[in-house]
Amino acid sequence: MAQGVLERKQPQMMLNPAARSVVDALNAGRYQAWARAKTLAFNRSVITPVLALWAWLKLAAEPVSYKIWRFFAAAAGIAAIGAGHAALCVSGAVFSAGALARNIHIGTFRRLRSALLLAGFSVAVFIYGFYGMGLEVFVDGESVGYVNSQEQFERAVAAVSAQAADILEVPFTLSPNTTYKYSLVSRGKVFNRREVENMLFGRIPELKVLDILTINGEVVVGVSQRGVIAGRLESILSEWAPDYDTVGFAGDVSVTRQLASAAIEMDMSGLDGLLNAELTHAVTAFAEEGIDIELFANGYGMSAERLFELNSEYEDLSGQELVISRETPMLQVLATRKEVYTEQVYFETEYVDDPNMYTTSTRVVTEGEDGYNTVTANISYINGRESDREILDVENTLAPVTRVIAQGTLTPPTFIRPFWGRVTSTFGMRRLFGRTAMHTGIDFAGPIGSPVVSSSDGVVTFAGTKTGYGLCVIIKHPNGLSTLYGHNSRNLVKAGDSVKQGDLIARVGNTGRSTGPHVHFEIRVNDKPVNPFNYIR
Repeated sequence: MAQGVLERKQPQMMLNPAARSVVDALNAGRYQAWARAKTLAFNRSVITPVLALWAWLKLAAEPVSYKIWRFFAAAAGIAAIGAGHAALCVSGAVFSAGALARNIHIGTFRRLRSALLLAGFSVAVFIYGFYGMGLEVFVDGESVGYVNSQEQFERAVAAVSAQAADILEVPFTLSPNTTYKYSLVSRGKVFNRREVENMLFGRIPELKVLDILTINGEVVVGVSQRGVIAGRLESILSEWAPDYDTVGFAGDVSVTRQLASAAIEMDMSGLDGLLNAELTHAVTAFAEEGIDIELFANGYGMSAERLFELNSEYEDLSGQELVISRETPMLQVLATRKEVYTEQVYFETEYVDDPNMYTTSTRVVTEGEDGYNTVTANISYINGRESDREILDVENTLAPVTRVIAQGTLTPPTFIRPFWGRVTSTFGMRRLFGRTAMHTGIDFAGPIGSPVVSSSDGVVTFAGTKTGYGLCVIIKHPNGLSTLYGHNSRNLVKAGDSVKQGDLIARVGNTGRSTGPHVHFEIRVNDKPVNPFNYIR
């Protein structure tokens, strides 16, 4: 159509070949000039403004965050693509006339234009997806990496300072000499929050990443080599494992890889010494009055000298709450195993009444015998010492035999003093006539001829002279009891006489082996002398 219009405007005349060549030359020159003018106009109207816009956006993006840069970059990309598309559409219309004049097919031109648009869009998407504006951080003039914004870096510095202060347990502030520079960078090189903090922690010499051993919530030691502490703990447990069903550590023992103070780092030799060390804990124990202090100290595995040293404020340790010393390993191995053992079962004692005996007398009816049980238990040990026992089963293998004791119910007779003179010798050991011997009674001194009475009801079994006792009287009482009255000046009863408590039986004298006028008084149980003061009322 455009060609037809041009043909109508051309003068209706026939040109010879020479004239036609001249006209074609003029038309070609005109088309070339027109194309150069069009290219110059396109550069001025489209390319130059786009480059200027790009420079402005880059300058404007530097003081803002990375997200704002992405927004402007996306907007600029879309605007550039739209402007390019519009420019190509406008220029396409212009070029279409030239294409027609040059006999270029309009479909081929449009396909070429679409391919150019698709290529430009793909390049823009690639650049936007893998590259962006990053803030390069310099500390003391050294580049340490890229971050999204200055605010992100400053927040990381504050967070790292707070964590370092907690770890070191002292006030700490990280104050790096920092400068920044914006530049286009691969998005993969931009640090996230954790990477920024790790980079900052790496610039604090007082901190170090260590394997930390913690016992019951307390940090014990740290080792830089990964797995060394865990391996040593496993080795300790393996030494106990063959003898037990289960092994582990008493308390909360853990190993974690974490940032810690470099001051707690220890080498392997120091670690072994520490794990085998023993901690001394001060505990107290009460020492009863009159206790043997040396035996008391030995019972806690220490010397009496050490006990006195720990309790130097006391002159006498008995009757005091004392500080003692016990050593406990830092690492306590808790091991358990099932055991079967025999347990002694002690016999019980049963008392039965015997109306034919006094309450002061007893006799064994049946001897007791111990039995035993077979016990199955889970036993826990701490460093080889039993700490707990869980009984699983008890089987009575041999039943114990109960011990039976008969106890009298009759009220025993009472005894009175045979003479109210002064006590000059009591029951027990004494030295007399140059030797030490047992004195089997009580001596009551008094004038010769003073009355001597029966201490209790009974029957006279002897009245006469007895070696050592001189004139004496022996009276039998119920339940195997008897009384003897010696050194009398005169006996007033004879064998076979029945007497009541308080009856006159003799007179005070000085016969036999005697040191002066007195009554020697004995109480015997089954003919064995006992202390009369235990019976006299």
